[in-house]
Amino acid sequence: MLQVPDDTVIEMVKSRLDSNSVEVHKLVSKGRDRSIYLRPNSSPDLYNAHSSAVQQILDKASSSDSVLIVGDYNLPHLRRIFDYDLKCYLPENATTEQEIAITETIVAGGLCQINSLTNANGRTLDLAFVNYDDLVELLEPPTSILKADANHKPFVLRFNMQAETEDAFAESADGLNFDFNRCNFDEVSASFNGVDWFDLLSANDLDHAVAVFYGTLYEMLRRIVPKKRVNRKTDYKYPWWNSELRRPRNILRKHRKRYFRPKTDVNKAVLRRTELQYETARNSAFGEYISHVQNNLRNNPSTFWNLLDRVSMEASSSSSSSSPSPLNCPIIAVNVRVWYFWSFVLKHDAMRYICIVPLGVMNVFMLADLYRAWGNIDEVIINAFFVVLCFNTVLRGLNLIYNRGPLEQFLKDIAIVYKEIEAMEDENIQKMVQSITKRARTLSFANMVLGVVISACYVIYPLFTEGRGLPYGMFIPGLNILDSPQWEILYLAQMFVTLPGCCIYIPFTSFFATCTLFGLIQIKTVQHQLQEFKRQEVDKGSEEYNCKLVTIIQKHQRVITYVAKLNSFVTYICLVELVSFGTMLCALLFLLVIIENHAQIVIVMAYIFMMVSQIFAFYWHGNELREESMAIALAAYSGPWFELDTVVRKKLLMIILRAQRPLKITVGNVFPLTLEMFQSLLNASYSYFTLLRRVYKR
Repeated sequence: MLQVPDDTVIEMVKSRLDSNSVEVHKLVSKGRDRSIYLRPNSSPDLYNAHSSAVQQILDKASSSDSVLIVGDYNLPHLRRIFDYDLKCYLPENATTEQEIAITETIVAGGLCQINSLTNANGRTLDLAFVNYDDLVELLEPPTSILKADANHKPFVLRFNMQAETEDAFAESADGLNFDFNRCNFDEVSASFNGVDWFDLLSANDLDHAVAVFYGTLYEMLRRIVPKKRVNRKTDYKYPWWNSELRRPRNILRKHRKRYFRPKTDVNKAVLRRTELQYETARNSAFGEYISHVQNNLRNNPSTFWNLLDRVSMEASSSSSSSSPSPLNCPIIAVNVRVWYFWSFVLKHDAMRYICIVPLGVMNVFMLADLYRAWGNIDEVIINAFFVVLCFNTVLRGLNLIYNRGPLEQFLKDIAIVYKEIEAMEDENIQKMVQSITKRARTLSFANMVLGVVISACYVIYPLFTEGRGLPYGMFIPGLNILDSPQWEILYLAQMFVTLPGCCIYIPFTSFFATCTLFGLIQIKTVQHQLQEFKRQEVDKGSEEYNCKLVTIIQKHQRVITYVAKLNSFVTYICLVELVSFGTMLCALLFLLVIIENHAQIVIVMAYIFMMVSQIFAFYWHGNELREESMAIALAAYSGPWFELDTVVRKKLLMIILRAQRPLKITVGNVFPLTLEMFQSLLNASYSYFTLLRRVYKR
């Protein structure tokens, strides 16, 4: 026990995992938080007393022990820079006695500060020190377990250790461990209540009492709780790390400790020489590892692919356990699952090439047939429509393959944010999310059904015409495609290619629509929170208002970033749609004038309907996103803003100014997708159609 000023007691608690492995030291303060808490503007004596307690732990710890210290140090002005060699944050401007006390003991003692998360004010008040950074991983949870404090950002420390313990809870030799998911907790509770713990733990020897407690607990659990097989990862270091690097790293930390105390030129020179030696040893170990891997790849290339498969499986399993999967996100699941089946996203195998390569080859032969049929205007227009449709389908597929990494991360972000909004305890937001999600799923299903029906019409139509013909015109030099068995083979091939083509083209349009609808969910959430923000009582204080408004601004900024990413995926596809289908709409309208076959008229009208519906989906949802984003300014302005603090009013003004620049999806990063733009496209197509009709009649 350490008695320090202000009647504050700091306990030094040491817990050990026995045998020849790991000892973990923890430093906690006695109080309600059960972690280190140093009040703001505490006296330097308190920091020095805490530093002495840390130094006692470091003196008692051996080279194989792990030390972890976490707490609120309340040093908001202390800046830290990241040291890429030690992989930790070192103090940069320690000037006050409190800051120097932490710097000269904790940091100089060889501990690494690993917390990089800052609060709303850009400061780090909660620090996490550890002596072996390769055994600890700092994570930012998507949501906090308890009510979050704006000045303290929640974080999770994952402490990896391999302890070959001899106690009762060590994993058995056959790899079995307790499976609490399948145990009967009522029976466990009854067993606990049936033990006289007071008499059992009345021994004066603390170590004996702990041993009796764990032994009794293990015997109870062994009788009640079933077991399961577990596979534990034992290697937590880089693959090129070896025992020869541990000694120079420890020497480097000692020299850093000496340099922090008296910053003499001699200590500085020794430190630089030690850093160079450690860097040389690390580069040498890395080079040896790379050479070993290269030799293995030359001798046995299959090991490389096995490694990729294993890493991919581990990454997918870890991501699925820590964050929601896009496959289960209701608003985008329909389209993502179609792409997942064809391995365009979240799954990487040859299926995507089986889908895209035949379409590309067929598009080349379709272009050749378009050149062959030049002069026969009705055949040229029909063939040109299918050439443009197939080319656009291939372009969408190549876009998915090229942007696979950013797109997968984009989908994962959608799933995370959707789950966050869905979990909000606000009835209005929940109803809004359910309504827009239902609309998005209905649209995706309807588009898919429409695409399948029209694709079936494409394939079946030639069977009801006079003579032989293919669903999509093709010309293969040196081959008469109308003779048997070429015609039958090509017809079946085009039938099978139509389905994957439909699964590329239609979900892309639905994906854009559902993503814009999800943007609407985020925008409406910001609008609702702005309205609720001002309906609350004003006497709660400007600080609370300020923190809440900062959170709303962050969500608004998240929507802005989201729309920018969505625009980067679809802007050039929209440009191709504008140029190609605007021209084809004019040509198909002209074709309705010159053909006399009623069946052809029906099929051409089906072509026009599909084309216009797909283009309209882009422009309608792009326009809706734009209009709702501008409504954020109205939501921020409405309400008793004049009763708020000046700082809060300035932030509201910034929201209004930013919301007056609408969020938009653009055509080639030039023109916004709006209903006015769609109307202009229809007007231009109809104008060219009337011009062609006049020229044709003359």
